[in-house]
Amino acid sequence: MPTSNGRYCRASDGRGQESRAGHGDHLPMGRSSRTPEHLAAIVKALWLRHGPRNLDDVGVMQQSIQQGGLMKVTTILLDTAGEIAHRMAISMNALMLTVAAEARQDMAREHGADWAAGAVTFFGTEILKAFQSNKPDRDREMERSMMSLAMAVWVCDSVYGGLAAETFVASDLRFTITHDGIVRYDRLPKPDDRADHQ
Repeated sequence: MPTSNGRYCRASDGRGQESRAGHGDHLPMGRSSRTPEHLAAIVKALWLRHGPRNLDDVGVMQQSIQQGGLMKVTTILLDTAGEIAHRMAISMNALMLTVAAEARQDMAREHGADWAAGAVTFFGTEILKAFQSNKPDRDREMERSMMSLAMAVWVCDSVYGGLAAETFVASDLRFTITHDGIVRYDRLPKPDDRADHQ
């Protein structure tokens, strides 16, 4: 469902949503120095409290941490004619992202849905700015903002859209960003034959 001002709504599998915000509030990318064992314990506690009650599912998620199950995040930038100007893809551990984002979820609850949705457009714009800068470290800047954008989507959709961790972790993300900063977001099921554990 859209937020009250219609600037952002959560995506469902295979369907894009658009987001545009008029303010600069954002959710900084969280970092975690915890070991995989600590993360597994945290995830188990979180899942028992908020997610599936099946301990087998929790075990699968713990294994995902240790084996590095990856989510593919693709960003497509469009030019003024609507043609693809740039495409970039990264892989990241979605489960570790959800753990690192726990504090951001608390912030989102405190500041409200518009604030959380604004982060999606903010980081989409940061990707666009980094691409247009043509700096030597452009790709690194874009990667950082892509990770932050993925976290912002998880925070917004989990807090205000009811998105479950197991659904998010089992998905790939695709962002399409127009030249004027509109972000389209698709959450797609991972292919069964993905060989992302390289």
